[in-house]
Amino acid sequence: KQFLPILDNIDRAAAADHGSEDYIKGIEMIVKQFETLSGKLGIVEVAAVGDQFDPNFHEAVMHVDDDTLGENVIADVLQKGYKLGDTVVRPAMVKVAN
Repeated sequence: KQFLPILDNIDRAAAADHGSEDYIKGIEMIVKQFETLSGKLGIVEVAAVGDQFDPNFHEAVMHVDDDTLGENVIADVLQKGYKLGDTVVRPAMVKVAN
């Protein structure tokens, strides 16, 4: 039931004028709504740029040489990953430096 208001807002956004400022604001509000609910349910993101690469939480799909980043540091998150408690729901797809 907690996801239904978010789904309702997605339906409203799909029917709206996609070029308007209200559309963009609406999408941002839906994202915020989803993030809030995810937090309440204990769903946590598992990667951010600058984090140390960990194969338990991250899937490296690209490599880049970057003098500004250390060894095995996440240079870019290509797809967010999530965990629920100690269980990885989906590993993050990342680009790893050096």
